[in-house]
Amino acid sequence: GAEAGRLFSPCRCRGTMRFIHVSCLNSWRAASANPRSFYRCEQCGYEYRIRRTAWAQLLEGQAHAQLLSVILLIAAAAAGMLAPGRPYMIIYRLMDWYPDPCWWWWGARCDQLVVGLALPGMVGLACSVHDAWTRHAGIPMEQQRWLAALLLSVAANGQRIARVLLLCGLLYSWARLAHRLNLTSRYLLARCAQVVLEVEAT
Repeated sequence: GAEAGRLFSPCRCRGTMRFIHVSCLNSWRAASANPRSFYRCEQCGYEYRIRRTAWAQLLEGQAHAQLLSVILLIAAAAAGMLAPGRPYMIIYRLMDWYPDPCWWWWGARCDQLVVGLALPGMVGLACSVHDAWTRHAGIPMEQQRWLAALLLSVAANGQRIARVLLLCGLLYSWARLAHRLNLTSRYLLARCAQVVLEVEAT
């Protein structure tokens, strides 16, 4: 309909596939799992004529998304460091680990840093378990190998496995956040930073 915006012809396709709404093409380019679809038509193979805007270079590289994800994790850790009381004692008991009294350099700031890093670690751990559960939905419980491996690890190592799980959760938080920022960059790149032009007349 008219609410979808103007129709244009970005590639060599003919017939009913010749014209597409600009907004529809940009949404499809951003959502496609095939990275080549961002720059060329999957049907006819024509490489889109693209005019880059000033934001294009900033949004194209994955390094920017990874760097921003690290900055956001640091911000989350800094927020966790502001937690009142002594929540680090709960974390130490959970991990069955305490700073060595011989570590002269270990102070209150280090305790707060542990709390700050544990926060995204626990969030990442919860997200990873949720994602694994979602991926294996419909599989009988006795065939859920990932769940069996997790339970066996907890049974074999006790509280000490929490150290590994929190570290894995922290890495998962970073990877998931970087992936989400990369998808957002692709969306903004398709919407704002690159303009697909009409196909050149032959």
